[in-house]
Amino acid sequence: MESLKGKTALITGAGKGIGREVALGLAKEGVKLGLLSTSPVQLLDIENELKTLGYSISIVTADITDIHSVILAVDKIEEELGAIDIFINNMDATIAGPFYEFDPVTSENNLKMNRLGFYYLTQAVMPSMMLKSTGDIITISSKGKLMDSDAVYNSYPLPESILEEAMRHNIRYKSFTAEDVKSFNFSATEDLVDNTLQFHLAEYVITQLKQFGGLNLQDSVLTSSNPI
Repeated sequence: MESLKGKTALITGAGKGIGREVALGLAKEGVKLGLLSTSPVQLLDIENELKTLGYSISIVTADITDIHSVILAVDKIEEELGAIDIFINNMDATIAGPFYEFDPVTSENNLKMNRLGFYYLTQAVMPSMMLKSTGDIITISSKGKLMDSDAVYNSYPLPESILEEAMRHNIRYKSFTAEDVKSFNFSATEDLVDNTLQFHLAEYVITQLKQFGGLNLQDSVLTSSNPI
């Protein structure tokens, strides 16, 4: 497996849950962390914790539906920590309740965050990865299994044209859900709110990064959803 030490990762939604576990796990691997949020409040605890332990960390806020705001945030992280090697998208805006009761404004805002936000962030981090001809882009879903109907509200997947462009520059793309922790002997129906399951999903994602990171392979398994 490849060492992740010295790499720089951009993580969204790192203030709690799976994103927090991934951030803590990557910090222990020696990865420099850029944590992005629409609000800094939820990131204060993890920022203080990681800085107290001596880890390299940069906190930024951005309106991820505004490409200019995203570019400024990514530029700030790269100025402070170096070029981004790993982008982990864990910012999944969801709506609870029956579809026919969805508020149109809330639905539109969530679509913008999940789709446009992910695309803008991907567009902002790709140039640095392309220059080095390597990089990893990962999305994480809190759902046990991604259904076709979820595609409307979730940031899955990258269009095939973008995947092909990424592959030409040895940039790997993967998406993970709770289904991927089956290898850790967890039930696929277990609630992902459980802290133990969150930890194991984060552990699984980091293991995959160490296993595939840096490989110069043009293999579809590295650019597909739930590849293992």
